[in-house]
Amino acid sequence: MKEGLEDAAKHIPDYKGVPVGSMIESLMLPPIVEVESAIKARDREKFAVAFDKATAACNTCHVGANRGFIVIQRPATSAFPNQSFAPKRK
Repeated sequence: MKEGLEDAAKHIPDYKGVPVGSMIESLMLPPIVEVESAIKARDREKFAVAFDKATAACNTCHVGANRGFIVIQRPATSAFPNQSFAPKRK
């Protein structure tokens, strides 16, 4: 996600008068860094907080870009419903 947003900021700094590049840099990249940090720390609680911040930043950016109809939310179900990621019992 981070690389895609960085590419968008670089290649489309302005879209129809919307400062996409600066919005990505100021709104999106800081929460993504927090998500990365939580992943590296293997901190589930920190990850949940950072993910929610990133989600809120996405939605703020969409509204600011006149695309408020694009709403990001936490997944309601697993993307892999046929797989279990629970630890094996011994």
